[in-house]
Amino acid sequence: MTGIFLSGCGSDDDSNNDISVSNPNTDNTGNYETRIAAYAELKEIPLDEAKRRLLVMDSAYESYPAIDEHLRDSVSSIYFNGDEDFGLTVRTTRKGELLSILDENLIKKIKDETGMLLRIKNNAVMNSDELQVMLSQKTEELSEKILGFQAMGYNPKKDSIIIKVYDPSLSSNEELSNKYSMKDLSGIDVEFQLLSAPISPAVLVGGGQLLSFNGSTPSGRCTAGFSAFASNGAPAIITAYHCLGRSKYSNGVTSFQYTDNNNVIHNLTPAYTRPSANHDMALLLAPSFTSIKAGVYLDDRFGSSPVVERGTKQSLKKGLFSTPAEEFLCHYGRKTGFSCGETKELYIGLKAVYNGVSLCNTDKTSCNSTFISLTGSDLKCSAGDSGGPVVSGYPVDNRGGFAAYGIVSACDQTLVRLGEDLTMYLSSLDFINELPATLALAP
Repeated sequence: MTGIFLSGCGSDDDSNNDISVSNPNTDNTGNYETRIAAYAELKEIPLDEAKRRLLVMDSAYESYPAIDEHLRDSVSSIYFNGDEDFGLTVRTTRKGELLSILDENLIKKIKDETGMLLRIKNNAVMNSDELQVMLSQKTEELSEKILGFQAMGYNPKKDSIIIKVYDPSLSSNEELSNKYSMKDLSGIDVEFQLLSAPISPAVLVGGGQLLSFNGSTPSGRCTAGFSAFASNGAPAIITAYHCLGRSKYSNGVTSFQYTDNNNVIHNLTPAYTRPSANHDMALLLAPSFTSIKAGVYLDDRFGSSPVVERGTKQSLKKGLFSTPAEEFLCHYGRKTGFSCGETKELYIGLKAVYNGVSLCNTDKTSCNSTFISLTGSDLKCSAGDSGGPVVSGYPVDNRGGFAAYGIVSACDQTLVRLGEDLTMYLSSLDFINELPATLALAP
């Protein structure tokens, strides 16, 4: 069975009624200096510059309410970019090249208050809501028409749609582009990428480790996700839907065994998942007496780091869901450990079935466009990482707390073009209310 990881519910003590998760400040795996070094390597910049950019990313969230109030529904996407002038770019559907006096006042206000450079680029074809709807519809359509279709999403920095295909009969992106002669979709440029291997969901293992059972027979491993509460307040964790192992031939996993870093075991039961929740996310219920802590494992030996917020502090519901492109994020999986990368594409739709296992709860050929891609030279992902946590690449408060972004769903290995980094796909936590569930946050 396949899956990816999100760290699990938990406490740092040895109580048999607690589900645990990890503290990167207790060793070298997840601490801030390690993340600065990873980002410096990813961007090929000095450590001081890497630290400066991460601080800009963190301070950017303070500006989002003002940006949201000013630009409202015109926002198409947001992304970090630039070198010496590193800052945030907001792409909008407004027409014309010139900025208004109100635009200039907002840019100056944000620069004065946070030190961050804001750029506003107009003339996008559609706003983020329209873009997501269009991509969901086109993903379903093209997954049936294109041989070897794997995924489709939007790259905000390039302002282009990326279509990923696995077709062993072809040898280059150019051949793939010529085969389908598709220059744009709804006025947005299209880029084809030929994969050297199919995208594959990673298998059961976790922030806390998850062992799945069909009856009394072990059937797979995944990584546990974040601590959460079901709609009735019951303690639970979030993991990948495909870790349930469901298909048209099987109802899948009947129960899970969760093991924390203290080797305490908890029995979990899959909750009913609404068909409308058409993305790779599931809820596993713990016994009602189980206490949980809002934390996450980032290592298999130590305690948990607090989870203090979901996504970002901002109210801007545009762009890469609640995540700008070029944002630096990290994940932990029981198979590959701790690694980091940066966000690239958004509104990605993936095939609904891989190797007979359903990636999401749907009868369609594709899942909703609710995935985000993460890539980087240091990034690692493999079978066993499914369902595990994706968190901010830097602490977001003075306690060493992190923001929870999503859970890992699938991996690209290598693109045909030599030198490309591994790409990982995560399910955004923006959609956990559809399970329905609420993320557990530290006070």
